[in-house]
Amino acid sequence: MNLEAYENISDEELGAKIRKSHQRHLENVKAHSAIWQKEGQAYRNVRENLKISQSEISENIGACVTVISKFEQGKYVRSRNLVTHAYNLAIEHIQNERNAIMEGAKKNGTKWNRLNC
Repeated sequence: MNLEAYENISDEELGAKIRKSHQRHLENVKAHSAIWQKEGQAYRNVRENLKISQSEISENIGACVTVISKFEQGKYVRSRNLVTHAYNLAIEHIQNERNAIMEGAKKNGTKWNRLNC
């Protein structure tokens, strides 16, 4: 709906539309929260098993740590599909980056561990 459509609407009608939209949003969040929690926990487990911090993920995708935290807790985040896709790419990028460091260390005869980063 464009802005012109709201020019001839009363405050009461506009308020009703806003309340209805908010109610639909709340219903959507409620309907998906269990799925989001399960999905978020799976992402958190992968991240923790790879010893990647939420900060590393957030830096790689350009989102604040709060978004990553909410995503992993299964809470509502805007553009969830985009965050999911970016999170996957960040995990892949960080793994590739670490593998390259390890390969470089092997070639140079240097022992590498997480503390060397």
